[in-house]
Amino acid sequence: MDTMTIIGRYGVDRTGMQIKHFNLIIQWQNGKKEVVWPEELRTAKPVFK
Repeated sequence: MDTMTIIGRYGVDRTGMQIKHFNLIIQWQNGKKEVVWPEELRTAKPVFK
C-alpha cells in the first residue's frame, strides 16, 4: 500500500511493515525551524541546553 494522507505519504510493504512515513524531530534554532533527526535529512545539529 502507498497513499497520501493529511500528514504526508504513508505506505506499508507486503508484510505490513511501515516503509513510507516516519517522524522528524525539529527544533527552533535562531528563529528557524531545523530538522535534527533523522541524520540523513538533518538541516542542523541538535542543540542541548
